[in-house]
Amino acid sequence: MEDGEDEMKLRLPVRGVHVARIKNYSGEVLRINPTNSNFSWNALSLDEDNIIAVSSSLVDVPRIKYGYLVDRERKSTAWNWLDVPSPTNECSEKVESLLSSLQFSIMKIPVRDVSDSLTKGARNPFEAIFVSSKTNRSDSFDPLIVFIHGGPHTVSSSSFSKSLAFLSAIGFNLLLVNYRGSLGFGEEALQSLPGNIGSQDVNDVLVAIDHVIDVGLASPSKMAVLGGSHGGFLTTHLIGQVCSFQKVGLSVHFSDRKPSSCIKFHFLSLCISSYGFRFLLLCISSYGYH
Repeated sequence: MEDGEDEMKLRLPVRGVHVARIKNYSGEVLRINPTNSNFSWNALSLDEDNIIAVSSSLVDVPRIKYGYLVDRERKSTAWNWLDVPSPTNECSEKVESLLSSLQFSIMKIPVRDVSDSLTKGARNPFEAIFVSSKTNRSDSFDPLIVFIHGGPHTVSSSSFSKSLAFLSAIGFNLLLVNYRGSLGFGEEALQSLPGNIGSQDVNDVLVAIDHVIDVGLASPSKMAVLGGSHGGFLTTHLIGQVCSFQKVGLSVHFSDRKPSSCIKFHFLSLCISSYGFRFLLLCISSYGYH
């Protein structure tokens, strides 16, 4: 970049990963973070050929990074990255130990029952992010929490989340489903959901659940479902359709800018003003999932 150029920082979802991009004076949008990483990135500041960014994953706390062009003279688009020491990066040894015992992967889930009316983009596999312990237990499965994002046109990314890290650290596997209609999978996949809400998105979540069961990562008897807003709407669908979720399911709805929460628990509906993970953990513990 030269002085005086019109620079812009962008943070865009590419499937389940937030990608940091910059837009230069000529209108080119350049990806700055490594292409072989599932970490999510966010560009914080840009000054000519120098960038400050933050990088994180579901099992790695945010880290500040300094980046610079590998070869400015040849107008290279490759960046070198260095860690920037910061007190905000520090966490206790216990937290570091718990996070280091976790892993995550991004799964491609084939679309089931493809119809002729679907566009090419809507037929492509969608994705789900699976978070688990690095220690495989041959005798039993860790309980699974299926997390469904709202929107519906948003996305569950690989960015660090304290709440999700907490659930993973105390022994729960997580499945974050980016059903068709989520951001970052192309316009055709995005536009395939309107007109099919309550069927296509529900089926995609069910297919993702079947996938982790089929590959031996989860037990149908040890599952709970959690969702807010549109994710809460899908959660209530799943509670009615999946026997396992009739035991434990947490659905949080927001409408008219006034939050109201509706929890389905063994077909008992309770309206509350707020909720916490302690309630979900209490429900799960009551059924001996952990």
